[in-house]
Formats: sequence, structure tokens, C-alpha cells
Amino acid sequence: MSDLLIAVFRSADDARAAGAALAALQDAAEVEAEDITVITRGPGGRVILDHSTRAATGLALGGGRWGTLLGLLFLDEAQGLPAAIQNAGLDPRFLHQVSGALDQGGAALGLRVRKLGIDRVATAMAGRPGYLSAIRTRLAPTVEAALKAVQDGLPAKVQAPKP
Repeated sequence: MSDLLIAVFRSADDARAAGAALAALQDAAEVEAEDITVITRGPGGRVILDHSTRAATGLALGGGRWGTLLGLLFLDEAQGLPAAIQNAGLDPRFLHQVSGALDQGGAALGLRVRKLGIDRVATAMAGRPGYLSAIRTRLAPTVEAALKAVQDGLPAKVQAPKP
């Protein structure tokens, strides 16, 4: 089983710094996290995913399909959250909280945490500058399998639309 955690921050810089700190925890093998993704809203409410890299190593902090799936959770329910995600069995309260969590100018750090590290990760995020709140949910094996099926339908790389 794993958990999804969305940590909301005042700014994208605060969220990126928290992501770097989380990557350091992951490197120290204290926490195993996947797809550490910074999510912001751009002009017009567009959801923007930032799969940053660490300057020291050039390695990705996260990204890929779990990160893209996490970004989809921020779509406004009224605009049509993809049916596959709604039907996967995620807690509807979690989906509602996530879709309304971002103000323009704010940012969220989204990640899936496996094994028993969720409390450690949540505590580490709560102590970071700019931290506002956290939204989390536990993924039952059936929900995780359904979300994996949704991921398998996502493209391996998503291109930004050309201006």
C-alpha cells in the first residue's frame, strides 16, 4: 500500500525547496518517494507541472506518469476531472480538497509515498518555509491498481502546447 500526499505552499520556490529536501531524505534512504512534482496554476487557471532537477547532480527530482497523474487531480471538478480518475476509487473528499487547493501564485508538492514513510514525509513538509497545509489519502491495493491502469494510458512524455 502507498499514500498520496499533496503539500500546499505559498510559492513555487517554497515547494521546489521542499522537494529538494525530500529528495535528500530519499537519498538517505529514510523515505522512499516517487515522482516528486511541483504543481502550480498559470494564467487562466492552467495546471503546470514542474519535474525539476537537482542542480548538483542533474538528476530528476521526480516526474513521469505518477507526477502527471498527480497534476490531473488539480483539474477543477466542474471542468471535468477525467472519468478514469474519478472511477479509480479515490476518496471523493480527497479529490474535492485537491482540486480547490491551489490559488494562483501558490504551489503544491505532490508525491506518492510507499512503505511506512508517510508520517515522516508529512512532518518534514510541515516544517518547511511557506508550508500551508497537507492533503493525504491512503491507497488501497485495488485503488492503486486502478490508478496504475490510468497511468499506463498516459503518454510517456507530455509536450507543452506551442504558444
